[in-house]
Amino acid sequence: MNRGDAESGWENDGCDDLDLLRVYELLPDRTAEREGMLRVVDESGEDYLYPRDRFVVLAFPLQTESSILAVLERRRHPPANAPGAMQQRGG
Repeated sequence: MNRGDAESGWENDGCDDLDLLRVYELLPDRTAEREGMLRVVDESGEDYLYPRDRFVVLAFPLQTESSILAVLERRRHPPANAPGAMQQRGG
């Protein structure tokens, strides 16, 4: 698996922190893969290990993959002027 691969939560039995059919970012981890696990990045930007059989790995064209990763990054770190973002007060 390569950085930027994604997967969709297929089954969350016993993993209540996963959303069904949500697309998650994967990080490469050969040791985890040998053990049947995937390193998954959640909404907070933290990565955790989950059983491989709970996901379907998706492969996207490079342009699509770049767009998806950009959206995920913006959700984790919204710009300061985004609606709902906290603004610092001057003075």
